[in-house]
Amino acid sequence: MERCKTCGIQIISGNVCTKCGCFINDEAIEIATKEDHIKVLNNMMMRVRALDNANKSLNEYVTPPRPAAPAEKTFWGCFWPYLIVAIVVGNIVTFFGGIAGVIAFFVSIFIGIFVAKTRRDNYNEAVWAEYSSKMEQAKKYPQRSELEATKQKCKKDLAPYLKYVPAAMMETKAVKELINNIETGKANTISEAVEVYQKGNIVE
Repeated sequence: MERCKTCGIQIISGNVCTKCGCFINDEAIEIATKEDHIKVLNNMMMRVRALDNANKSLNEYVTPPRPAAPAEKTFWGCFWPYLIVAIVVGNIVTFFGGIAGVIAFFVSIFIGIFVAKTRRDNYNEAVWAEYSSKMEQAKKYPQRSELEATKQKCKKDLAPYLKYVPAAMMETKAVKELINNIETGKANTISEAVEVYQKGNIVE
């Protein structure tokens, strides 16, 4: 059983590797049909487009926003309105009921402390829960290093095709024309399609 000379995978049949998309060896190029050559170019096209998409993602990359830590409410910030209420209620009740006003004042204070602590804790818990949610969302954005790694992988996948097509023609428009040259009978192989393309275009 043969192995692909490019990626090493075992080949059951055919002239084109099902993994890397190249011809399995030099001998396969010689006996390959026009359909085989078109298949290789189509495989190359997929990798060219993948590299284009990787470059586009990098060019459009924006550092993902990192949410600012929330401002927590303090106990005093929640308690002072209740303190004012306690003073006003205490003074009013004292004016009419003497000692009952003092009792009303301290009762209002204790109630205010409890309510203020509850409000503070509930508010801070809510804002931190929202902050945690935003942080989780931020983690879902791809990092630039991940996009760079994807680009390098795409370049690596495309590199074997340089033995068929010059680097200057590694772009969608050129590959489409190469395929068209074979499909329309202007060429029978990739190398012939490249020659036809180069005659009509200035390619180094």
